[in-house]
Amino acid sequence: MRTSAALVILVLLGADAHAQTAPGGGLFVKITRNGAPVAKATVCVGTTLDRNAFYQSATDLQGSVRFASVPGGTFVVTAHAGAGGAQHVHAPATPANPPPLVSLTLALPLSGGPACPDTPAGAQRTFRPSAITLPQRSAVEAWRIEPQNRQHCFGAIGAECGQAQGGLPLTALCANGRCFVNPGSWDHDECCFAHPLGMACQAGPLDAVSGHDGHCVTEWDKAVRLTTRGLNWVRDVDFARTNATGTVEFPLYCAPPGMLLPPADAAKCCSRQTRALTPVEQVRATAAGEPLAACR
Repeated sequence: MRTSAALVILVLLGADAHAQTAPGGGLFVKITRNGAPVAKATVCVGTTLDRNAFYQSATDLQGSVRFASVPGGTFVVTAHAGAGGAQHVHAPATPANPPPLVSLTLALPLSGGPACPDTPAGAQRTFRPSAITLPQRSAVEAWRIEPQNRQHCFGAIGAECGQAQGGLPLTALCANGRCFVNPGSWDHDECCFAHPLGMACQAGPLDAVSGHDGHCVTEWDKAVRLTTRGLNWVRDVDFARTNATGTVEFPLYCAPPGMLLPPADAAKCCSRQTRALTPVEQVRATAAGEPLAACR
């Protein structure tokens, strides 16, 4: 993903300041071009791999748009109008305690740069797979990550093809023929195949309470950690395809060039090799709090 050279002015306000400047908190974004406001610019808020994971809207006649709240952790604001787009990665000083009000100004170039996707944002999206109808299961059985004999979307984040899973954001699950993958989800699916009584292999996160045999804990924790930090890649997936081998199909799920992942997972890159990070990528790695390398 290419980040345009956009001017970004960032203002963080505490509770007292925001009470004086706005009738409530939230994320305020103003879009300009050559110093003038840009009306009807598309603005989306999400992650590096899912640009409208949280919000998407358009600016008003003053070139401004307000979103209801400030996302926790690192998030990405993207804007485009006409042929020009800009993007800003916001890494807060206190990820777990975002300020009540964040105000950003992005300056758009005349051409070039990123753009928001044309799909709906956030909760408007449908995350249950439509390509196949999965068997009806009880409330506990619905947490199962992999049925023993047939596994769909084996290696992707979440239960089966994107069914809700405790501790994982819905925006990181499968939807509309596409799935998010990270090294932890890959390792955990394979671990559960080998150890069906492992952590989150029987009733999902409820296994931490109901019990497990001690296997797959490290893999589960890794999957959740990387997911919540946005370190996932997206692959087109055939939801009707089954896998009973216990091994993730490498050509279908491998990480594309430029994907950031832990250096120990270089073998999951489609090239099976990594390279050193660029300065921009290093900023992302620092914000994620992870030692990372990039797929060649």
